[in-house]
Amino acid sequence: MKGRWAWLAGGVALLVYALTLHGGLPGGDAGELASAACAGGVAHPPGYPLHGLLLRVFAWLPVGSLLTRFHLVSAVCSAVTVGLLVDVVTRWTKRPEAGVLAGVAWLVSPLPWLYATTVEVFALHTMLVAAFGWALTRDVELKGTARSALGLGLFAGLALSNHQTALFVVVPLLGLRLWRHPKSRAVLGGLVLGFAPLLLLPLWSGVDTPFSWGDLRTVEGLLTHLLRREYGTFQLASGEHIGSGLGAFLSAFAQFEWHQVFALIAVGALLGVTQVRSKWLVAAAIGFASALLIFGSLANLSLDEALLREVVARFFLLPHLLLCAACGFAPLPGRRGLVVAAGLLVVGVTLRPHHDATSVRSYGLSLLEQPSNALVLTQGDLIGNSMRALQACEHVRPELRVIDEQLLTYAWYVTRLRRAFPDVVFPEGTRWHPTEGGAFRLQQFLDANANRPLVVCGGFKAGDVHSYRAVPWGLCERLVPAGAAFDEESWFRESEAALPSLATTDASAPKGSWEEVVRRDVWNARAQRGLHALNVAIARADDQLWLSRAYTVLKDCTEHDEGVAPSTFKNFGIAAGRLGRTDEMKVAFKRYLASAPKSDPEVPAIRALAQ
Repeated sequence: MKGRWAWLAGGVALLVYALTLHGGLPGGDAGELASAACAGGVAHPPGYPLHGLLLRVFAWLPVGSLLTRFHLVSAVCSAVTVGLLVDVVTRWTKRPEAGVLAGVAWLVSPLPWLYATTVEVFALHTMLVAAFGWALTRDVELKGTARSALGLGLFAGLALSNHQTALFVVVPLLGLRLWRHPKSRAVLGGLVLGFAPLLLLPLWSGVDTPFSWGDLRTVEGLLTHLLRREYGTFQLASGEHIGSGLGAFLSAFAQFEWHQVFALIAVGALLGVTQVRSKWLVAAAIGFASALLIFGSLANLSLDEALLREVVARFFLLPHLLLCAACGFAPLPGRRGLVVAAGLLVVGVTLRPHHDATSVRSYGLSLLEQPSNALVLTQGDLIGNSMRALQACEHVRPELRVIDEQLLTYAWYVTRLRRAFPDVVFPEGTRWHPTEGGAFRLQQFLDANANRPLVVCGGFKAGDVHSYRAVPWGLCERLVPAGAAFDEESWFRESEAALPSLATTDASAPKGSWEEVVRRDVWNARAQRGLHALNVAIARADDQLWLSRAYTVLKDCTEHDEGVAPSTFKNFGIAAGRLGRTDEMKVAFKRYLASAPKSDPEVPAIRALAQ
């Protein structure tokens, strides 16, 4: 980048992102990516080797905490993206103000800003695609010299080896450029060089750590990882086909664009493309359409849930990058482009992401508050990733054996754990599966390790059965062997102390955020404690003391929880009714019926009691 505007914009962006870095542990994949880097392992498919390498390099910087250094990787990548956008658009339009407008459009967009300040793979992903666009521009300008051709192939390879969705943009543009390219061999040589980071994956896969995904030391294992066979290529959930359809996906993208600085960028892009007549625009449009239509047809997460909607929104970043570039082509001659860019900057600052630096970390610490030497089975990304990051990067409770239930269904994971956790007993069998021959059952696994405290966080995967009794304890449940003596009085006192404080959660966390999930889980843990007390009361023939305990706990949930689950109203109504508090019972049952699942066979009886 030779343009002073590009360097200036990149520097401003880096300062802005550095000042707004996440101050703690984010939710989502951040914990898993951090733990893999800290432990020397491989991240989830397709592995993201260049991202993992950058995390390892930045870990040596003498600034801030380890997580701060990891967040800084994203900040640097996003700042480079801003500078590249400025330079590329300036070169195509011959107007620096057009480049500045494109760069600022990306800088201030809320979602790119969010991923520029947290440890995630998308800042590097969009940077590499922007770098490919820059290399393509230089190669066209220089009419295909050996050096520019090598750079073109290099950035294409780096983009493709880092994230699969890069091919939607890289393939049509690279294919068009390779047609009659004078130095096509140099392009292909650079392409091969760009795939070199993949060689790191088998090396990292040989590290005996539980914080690593897959066995990539064989060709089959490497291909399985790179092609995301365990998920499904371009799919977001393994074995599940619950997507809302292409129409809903495109509608979600339209809503996403509306929230990126009130759709001003999308409008600018629409005006910009009307000014361009070029074969490169056609190729870029093909990439834009592919990123939406092909991926939207294959993505298999439901858009009805706010959290899953936010997960899918990450894949709107690539088409949004193209819109930011097109925005720079809008017909705004002279200083008008700079004025619009300044306006975008002001609006963008008001919409900037505000990070919660404490919720997820406090959540992970609470999950790790388990008996010494416990075996902890986890289910759910937020639960497992927050615990992994704290164990691998901060060495919190390293003696706990934290095992992911979903991964336990993979043979490579069981093999890896047998090496990493020699003190954990694994029954004969390649993996955990409730019915498959050659696999072990959950009951066998629990029985084999019954000499140590057994804990489950997030519940059990459906399909297997066991004879253990799950007792709520903090955010998790402790497993008690069937028929074993259990002191309910001690449980009631100690389980209250084990509950995490609501002060560590954010009551105003936006819908679909991981911080909202933290808040929900903390409230749900309280409701589960109340339900368990209610079950004890019923088992003891409506013991009044235990009914009062259940009533008190559940009443607190119904009165103070911002998003009370319907089942909590139902359980509170039962406790109130058995205590003779008929009016409270009726109110609770009516609130339950307002959102009760139709599958509940008790609805008719509850409706009768409510009336």
